[in-house]
Amino acid sequence: MGILIKTFSLALKYYPKMNALYHPDVNPYEYSIHPSHNISIAIDSPNGLVVPHIKAVNKLNLGDIQNELERLRVLAKEAKLTAK
Repeated sequence: MGILIKTFSLALKYYPKMNALYHPDVNPYEYSIHPSHNISIAIDSPNGLVVPHIKAVNKLNLGDIQNELERLRVLAKEAKLTAK
């Protein structure tokens, strides 16, 4: 799973508009590109499906991503994920 997340982040470097925020109130064609890749993943928990995100994936190596996935999986299993 970590490889897929890192691959998606690398793809965002080549297609930055996929990581942009559209501003329809300012100008019909204006958007801002986010410098950070925050990628959400779905994890099963005792309370149902939760979707936490891994922040700044573009700055993490594959080992860091795997560690964060494991940390989120453990928190989800123990129903300790909180909204932040």
